[in-house]
Amino acid sequence: MIMLLSALALQAPAWPGCNDPELEPRTDCVLATGDSQGWLIGFDYEPDGDARTVEIIVTAADGAPFQSFELELDRGFRAPFLSDLDGDGAEDVVVPLATGLVNSDWAVFFGDFTGLVEAQARPNGHTVEPFQNGLFAVHARSSAAEHMVTVYARNGAALTAQALLSVTFDEDGTACRLVRAADDRGEEFYCNAALSN
Repeated sequence: MIMLLSALALQAPAWPGCNDPELEPRTDCVLATGDSQGWLIGFDYEPDGDARTVEIIVTAADGAPFQSFELELDRGFRAPFLSDLDGDGAEDVVVPLATGLVNSDWAVFFGDFTGLVEAQARPNGHTVEPFQNGLFAVHARSSAAEHMVTVYARNGAALTAQALLSVTFDEDGTACRLVRAADDRGEEFYCNAALSN
């Protein structure tokens, strides 16, 4: 395993960036975290193009691989990306596992300054993004006129759904309604944040 990781770490800098718009889906690629973490994160798809698995290799600034994960994949066309979802200043890794017509299943790996922690849940939606106050949101399209927004909080590797919102679109504009919440922040807090993202 160490030999495989070392070989992949040597290849990863030559791989294209995962955010390259010309990159074919599920092609070996690499993401680089900011200076605070200084990691290269390689995505080795097997087989290329119509991949069924991806190995994620995390390499330190000195070139030494120190962590790896393997994920099973279904159909899909989206690329992995970095985002500080939980607002702790370290970049997190978001990997598409399966993509339908609009929504995708996502694996989320929370970064800190020592490594990645895989979230226990697999959110589903078309967009995964930071929300507010350390929360993050997953937008899922339910129809042409409505999408649902689930707002999550991180507790270690666990994800807790803090709120579910319904956002509708019609000729009168955009409306937001709080369907349910696990706290008392209320509709105004959640909808203002959802509509400003």
